[in-house]
Amino acid sequence: MKQGTTPTILLTVKDRDLTDKSVYVSFRHNGKQITKTNDDMNITYTDPDTVLAVMLTQQETLSFLPGTISVDVRWVDENGNAEGTNIAMLSVSEAILKKVITYD
Repeated sequence: MKQGTTPTILLTVKDRDLTDKSVYVSFRHNGKQITKTNDDMNITYTDPDTVLAVMLTQQETLSFLPGTISVDVRWVDENGNAEGTNIAMLSVSEAILKKVITYD
């Protein structure tokens, strides 16, 4: 992803149906953490995997420095059973203009 953009990050959780779970996707870099929940993503189950389409804002991607960020997924069911994925790494490339841009 590039700083200052509005990417949709696609994450596949293998062998799980997360459509009826509370899902948390956390991005972390240099002490900065952003966590997204069900309302911030589209959750699609295609047997046997779930694909999470997580949207980030310009402001959120500008908060990440160029380099590698960590991301993981955790979820909990109605009975309080919590699970999660291993941490994955995503690359962030630098933008020269370090501000939110608008359409005029």
